[in-house]
Amino acid sequence: MVRISVMSIFLFSLLVVARLANAQQDYIDQLIRLTELSDNQQYREAINGYKRLESGAPVWLKAGAEYEIAELYGQLNETENAVAALNNAVQLGFDDCLTPRTSKRLATILKSPKATPVLEGRSGLLNNDDFRLAISTAVDRRQFCDAVYLGACDPVFGPVTPGNPAWFLSDLAGAGPDPVLARAMLAGIGLHDRNDDGVLDDGAGRAVRMALLVARGRPSAARGASFLRDQLKNVGIAVEVTALDEGVLADRRKKGAYDAILDRLEPADTDPALDMGFWIQPDAATEWEKRINEMMLKQATAIDRVERVQLFADAQKLRAQHMPEIFLGAPYTYVATGLRVRNVKPSGRHPALLWNADQLAIASR
Repeated sequence: MVRISVMSIFLFSLLVVARLANAQQDYIDQLIRLTELSDNQQYREAINGYKRLESGAPVWLKAGAEYEIAELYGQLNETENAVAALNNAVQLGFDDCLTPRTSKRLATILKSPKATPVLEGRSGLLNNDDFRLAISTAVDRRQFCDAVYLGACDPVFGPVTPGNPAWFLSDLAGAGPDPVLARAMLAGIGLHDRNDDGVLDDGAGRAVRMALLVARGRPSAARGASFLRDQLKNVGIAVEVTALDEGVLADRRKKGAYDAILDRLEPADTDPALDMGFWIQPDAATEWEKRINEMMLKQATAIDRVERVQLFADAQKLRAQHMPEIFLGAPYTYVATGLRVRNVKPSGRHPALLWNADQLAIASR
């Protein structure tokens, strides 16, 4: 519980800082005592303590307290009470989509079908093809390239870029940018602004929010995340951007503990047959995923070049119809050499100039 930080006091005037600081210290003292009860496996006492703490507490603290209550009920294997407390936390604004899914105390509880709707208002929507397609429709990719890369970027709708002309599909494009159409698509899956606060809500009244993770220390990622947050705000989707260290981000990706991640894709090879780790889904759960698997395996073993190109084009188009990932832009890569360097043939892969190191030469003066 002490993981909940309080920074709002710095937004108020200095006249109330002392009073707020004293109140905050009182909360911290209570939280420490409740944590001790939990550590000592006095779960009932801790639950009652959190409920008393909620009386007169600010909303952010009530939300955190309800989540802690949910975890404690999870420890007691009381599914009904745990789900109810978790739902209360979400309704009060608890918007950490990651913690519940990585909590050992809630591991068993979240397997219950009753727990699924509680968190569906967040990452569950991203499992909906129409929701992802609506996001894609809302985003202006040309503006994305201009805002993030100062125009040195090509808008794309798939993982193959113009830098790979042998396999690039120039007519692969989706709808948009069209915020009006995106709103209509979102309305089609039951998402409306039911309380006129500018944020869409699902049928249960849960606000449509999405946590977007980016790598800390990457200016382009920070700009891109800010751009997406503003674009999606226009269609009623609230985006919360969080920067994480590279290692933490990689771990979250590996565990699947995220709503969405903004990152760059580095293909293993320009030939799709040598990048099957991206295209093949070993645990394909849908018919379209299984179909892509079949097409990619067939094109990888086909001898006829025309057949391979057609199969890969069909695979790209089918993937774009569902958009398990939303591709936005392919930034340019600039390379430079001295005038005396000979046999330079830049490559789209890194390192761009050293792939044919055995052929590079320096001309005499």
